[in-house]
Amino acid sequence: MNASTLPRKSILVLVILSIATTVWVVRQRSIIETRRRLEQTRMQLASATNRVAAAESELDVLHQQSREEERTRDTTLAKVTEAQRQLTKVFPDARWAKPPEDLPVWLEESPYIWMQKDKLPGFPVEPFDSNGTIRDEVLTVFAADKKQRAALAASLPALLEEYRALELAKVKTLDEPLAGIDKDGPLKTVSIEPLPKEGALLKEKFNGKLREILGDQRAGLLDGLAKDWADQQFGQSGEPKTISLVRHPSGYYNLSVKSKNHWMSCGIAPGTEKIMLPNNIPPHILPMFADVIADAVVGGEGK
Repeated sequence: MNASTLPRKSILVLVILSIATTVWVVRQRSIIETRRRLEQTRMQLASATNRVAAAESELDVLHQQSREEERTRDTTLAKVTEAQRQLTKVFPDARWAKPPEDLPVWLEESPYIWMQKDKLPGFPVEPFDSNGTIRDEVLTVFAADKKQRAALAASLPALLEEYRALELAKVKTLDEPLAGIDKDGPLKTVSIEPLPKEGALLKEKFNGKLREILGDQRAGLLDGLAKDWADQQFGQSGEPKTISLVRHPSGYYNLSVKSKNHWMSCGIAPGTEKIMLPNNIPPHILPMFADVIADAVVGGEGK
């Protein structure tokens, strides 16, 4: 081996060692980085495990609270049920104090009917009688007390009577009856001229008394039930009306009532005039036919 070969070998060894050292350093750095990441992962896992444990603990607490609330609810419901049972013994109607969820509804075992107030105006019920007094059964439904009933009875008929007096002063007696009415017995024909202007003012006073005594809600429901009746009674149709009545020798009557858009004629058998005549002739006009009517109701009393 000559002297020139030794330096070359030394250089080669040094190069190999240098490369090996470099590779080892790189691997060591990779191992350190991997260990660092692994440690971070372990820490994150530990933190997540702690959070899961805390969440599970909190969930257990919530479950326990929920079970306690359910037990409390069941206990309360049992107490309420028992209280209702005891109350029903003392007050049998107490079981019907709470209305059903769905209205209207019919319950065979219940003595009551539940319905919504806004359904009342749609009922074919006439709440007023012929002199303007509210019927007792209607006042019962509207829970009017004794004082309210007295106030209504003292004010409403008087307002209707005031309008009728104005209208009666304008009534005319006609010489000729309506077509189809025979002249073979006592006969009378009258023409009624409504007074819509005066009637509107008195109708407003009438409704005002309802609101004053019963309040807006009940007055509004009554107005819905009786709107057509009130318009007719206070002359709001604006249509003149002619009425002819004849009593035949046989005792039968013929009645004819004509307005602009309506004409009604009917025969009335003896014994039915006490019902038929007041139903078809306004009560303040009926006394004008007293000389035609025999043994019938005139103005609410027997002639």
